[in-house]
Amino acid sequence: MFRNTLPANPEAGLRALEVNLPPHNADTPITIGDYVPRALRSLAWDAALFDRCTALLQVLAIYGEESTAKKATEIHTSLFHLYLSGTHATAEQRAAIVKRLLISPNSHERALGLAALDAMLESIHFSSDYDFQFGAHSRDYGYQPKTYGEQSHWYATAFSVAKEIALSGGAAANVAKITVSANFRGLWTCVGLRDDLEDISAALAAQGFWRDGWLAVKQTRFFDEKDKTSDNYARLSKLEVRLRPRDLIQNVRGRVLSQKGALYDVEEVDTDNAESYRVGIEEKNKEAKDLGCQVARDQAALQELIPEIVGGHGNLWYFGKGLAKGAKNPKELWGKMVRQLAQTPVEKSMRTSPRYI
Repeated sequence: MFRNTLPANPEAGLRALEVNLPPHNADTPITIGDYVPRALRSLAWDAALFDRCTALLQVLAIYGEESTAKKATEIHTSLFHLYLSGTHATAEQRAAIVKRLLISPNSHERALGLAALDAMLESIHFSSDYDFQFGAHSRDYGYQPKTYGEQSHWYATAFSVAKEIALSGGAAANVAKITVSANFRGLWTCVGLRDDLEDISAALAAQGFWRDGWLAVKQTRFFDEKDKTSDNYARLSKLEVRLRPRDLIQNVRGRVLSQKGALYDVEEVDTDNAESYRVGIEEKNKEAKDLGCQVARDQAALQELIPEIVGGHGNLWYFGKGLAKGAKNPKELWGKMVRQLAQTPVEKSMRTSPRYI
């Protein structure tokens, strides 16, 4: 009955949900079906109701029982896409909510903010499984840009939040950096935020090695800039040099201990040429082995990297060979690794997380 009558007076329906929200905390979850998150999604179509709807979705995502929390989280994220969002909330409205969530001291709210920021920066794949009908109301798929200028405004608004959080040094800074790097290729190639990406890269490089950004630059250059005489190829090459690892520890983190790009540098391999690919893999394996030898002989580097070596991912097989070859006292090195493994959380252990490359 609630679902069927809601279109008659959306604001009254939303007010009823707000007033009747049951008491809740970590030990007393909200137990309702998924019809309330779905109702809030329909109500959020109206920009005037968007902030209130997302606030309720955040409560359900954090304090709802498992199925309710899952649905509320998914719907909350879906409302922050440029296309097929089902809402006419402005870019500024959505960015303000993202920022508030990302600077929150609550880790659950920051996680919601991160997913929303990632959705706002998405530029390549858009799809939706949700129903856009709402009773007898005439509905569209939500806001979508009509001009290139409107599209640019959307991404500039979202990116300004990402940049602020990434450079803040706060609790969400690292995940904001990862989100920027994950969307780097689309933002560079499809959106054209090249000046902004160069600016944030320079700022992050000044703070230290930005591994994910470096890998994203190389992948973008390889896949999207085939003309090596082009201005964009030159800009990406200059950016790659600026972000490139400088010392032993950075090289290990960038060339070995990474979930992508660890086996080879994408710009050095012709994926259509099997021989080139084989040679590229062999070179990267040799590089990992050489870096392992160097780390084994550098106690300071080993001490800093050993938690990542034991609980990390990447081209560890050949790096391990290098460690063994370079160790002056292999038994002592093995003992250090065993002791570190005992301190490593199970979810980070190589024994239980072999899915990464």
